[in-house]
Amino acid sequence: MSNFLYQTHHTRERRHGDDLYRYERIELPSGEGVTMPYASIVEYFTASGVRGLHKAIRRSGWDGARFLGMDPGGTETVISSRRGDGRTWWRMAELTSRSAEYTSIDAQRAKLPAGVKSISLIGVSIGKGVTAVVAGFSLDESVSARLNEQLRAPHQHEVIRRKGQMAVSQPPKAVLHYRTQRARSEVHRELRRWMSRTLPGAFASARHPQPLFDVIFFNVADPAVDDGQPSRRENDALRAMGLHEHVPYQVTSEELPGLLLQEPVSRDWAPDTSENVWSLWGNHDAAARITSGTGHSGVESAGYFVGSRSTDFMARWGLTAFLCLLRSNASIAHDNARELHGGTSSRDLKRLRIRTLTTSLDLATLEEDIKLYNRRRWRDREPVFYFDYTAWFKERDKDEGRKPFKPVNLNKQERKIQSRLARELVEFDAEYREVLSTVASLGASLDSRRVQRVAIWVSVVSVFVALVTLWATQESPPDLVGLSCSFLGTLGWGLC
Repeated sequence: MSNFLYQTHHTRERRHGDDLYRYERIELPSGEGVTMPYASIVEYFTASGVRGLHKAIRRSGWDGARFLGMDPGGTETVISSRRGDGRTWWRMAELTSRSAEYTSIDAQRAKLPAGVKSISLIGVSIGKGVTAVVAGFSLDESVSARLNEQLRAPHQHEVIRRKGQMAVSQPPKAVLHYRTQRARSEVHRELRRWMSRTLPGAFASARHPQPLFDVIFFNVADPAVDDGQPSRRENDALRAMGLHEHVPYQVTSEELPGLLLQEPVSRDWAPDTSENVWSLWGNHDAAARITSGTGHSGVESAGYFVGSRSTDFMARWGLTAFLCLLRSNASIAHDNARELHGGTSSRDLKRLRIRTLTTSLDLATLEEDIKLYNRRRWRDREPVFYFDYTAWFKERDKDEGRKPFKPVNLNKQERKIQSRLARELVEFDAEYREVLSTVASLGASLDSRRVQRVAIWVSVVSVFVALVTLWATQESPPDLVGLSCSFLGTLGWGLC
């Protein structure tokens, strides 16, 4: 069966010429490899879920003052930040793997996922109604080894079965992309699983992937080489990792030299890469520029610096995904409201009440929270990213007489998008609750009318039973039919 699938697929490829036939050959420069030293996950806690955050802090032993020279941590800091008189960001916990050879003074030994050396948990206040937690994972060499094992393996033709799709025979290049992206997604899945178990927030409750940011360094591929990038097309490592090979634009920040930011890619380009994944990637040579002046060197130090330097940036960009999640939940609640309201069981009504209350609690102060968050002037941990064309593309536009492209400040653009989403959500919630109030009033009127009808019939039956009882207890039973006709006549029901 596998041979038949391969022959069919191979024949179709040949019909399309050499462009598809090149998928038979893996193009990987000598010495190419990747290092993933750091990854971060962001989770959000709303008014309906903040008790879960307090519970997680107490359960894990992170309550109280745990850090030298810092304000009291734990639930006290969370409460004060949500009141508006606390810190805008704070260290929540520092965790070190039990197998690690060293640890810091403030760190707590804990069982961490395989390949994770330490975890830094940072709380970020977003107004008074939302608290973000940014978890930074320092990864060891075993994680990069898992990726390089698939990247450098001698892949052959293979039948690939994806969930919900038919089995398809794929050439070596496609198998490389599939296997490497799956390995990367498995790393992401393990980190998200730990986050969902330890700090379950809005994304975990909705069973949706949390926003994740990973840092990747390549041995050969270098986005700083800006000469039209023909070498990228001959390097399958980028596509294998789920990164764009050759695009006319780039997203960069002067605060993180040598790195490109790639936002979540389409499922058509990287179908085996998980959702809500942002990547900061560059060449190994960028590590020296990133760590310049820090007293440290190497890709591991560079990865840690990028993660610790960008916690507000990650909370900011993950906030857009969080707002989209709230909009999705609100739409689901709207679509299911008719079914739940029309239900006759108390369970249906309870589900409707809980869902409506949860949505209203989460959206009550959302618009004001976003405004407060956007008005903050001091953004020490939010590098500014710009969307711009590459130098070779600008040069081509210049030669063709086009007007120069002005770089776009994506941080400002994200703030505008978030303000619009928050405003739409609040307006949706107000309209949704107004409709539910009207429906509830109409439903109460209908229920009252039903009760009145039932009461009338109960009265009729009670009178009939009383008449039968009276008739049965008399020595000379009266004319029961006549009495019934008289009674019905008084009600205006002249049936006799």
